[in-house]
Amino acid sequence: MELTVLLPARDEEESLRELLPGIRAALEPLEAEFEILVVDGGSRDGTVSASRAAGARVVVQKEPGYGGAFREGIREARGRYLLVLDADGSHDPADIPRLLELREKAEVVIGSRYVPGGRYRGPAFRHLLSRILNAVFRHALGLPFRDLSSGFRLYRTRALKELDLRSEKFDVLEEALFLLHRRGATILEIPVVYHERKAGKSKARLMSFAPAYLKTLLRLRKLEGEEKQESPPPHQTYTLRGRQESPEP
Repeated sequence: MELTVLLPARDEEESLRELLPGIRAALEPLEAEFEILVVDGGSRDGTVSASRAAGARVVVQKEPGYGGAFREGIREARGRYLLVLDADGSHDPADIPRLLELREKAEVVIGSRYVPGGRYRGPAFRHLLSRILNAVFRHALGLPFRDLSSGFRLYRTRALKELDLRSEKFDVLEEALFLLHRRGATILEIPVVYHERKAGKSKARLMSFAPAYLKTLLRLRKLEGEEKQESPPPHQTYTLRGRQESPEP
């Protein structure tokens, strides 16, 4: 199978009734075999029935948080590529073909709000917090990407399956990028427009998630430091007088 479309969801019935047909309409002209996978985090509305009615495969989330849903989706994915987007309708299915066009050129393609041409159309306060979060992770970890917290991404599935992802909440997005970047993965960003959710309430509480983000940031900084310490210094030779010679090839 070429592609798995992953939608972590909890109580998103109303949004999914519009979003799932839009995803199919965007993918069917591409003539690639795909599946839509909804990972349900204990919905109390009609999320499961609406997903199945639209032809999606539904699995029950076993671990807590967005991180648990993300890992569940990786384990269940059958496609060579894994496209992840939010179930609340904030990502436009019309952008999907643009991400897929680059699938042979990168391990990750990010639908980015913060590169030229990208836009954020949502609450101003959440926009400010998102900008701050991205700046902190970008500078603390030395990452060159503008939108580290975007949930609209295309991955090579095999690359994700090789990672030991541990974050429980939305910080798994930064963790995945950091670990893939360390492995030398090619990561591209393309501009997209982020829209305010179609219906329901947001599950992202950036301020309440601050301890999880901080814990992940410190853990990734520690990994980065350990990697630098383990890298052996260049081999050098010295003359009897102690003068440093050129390193041996």
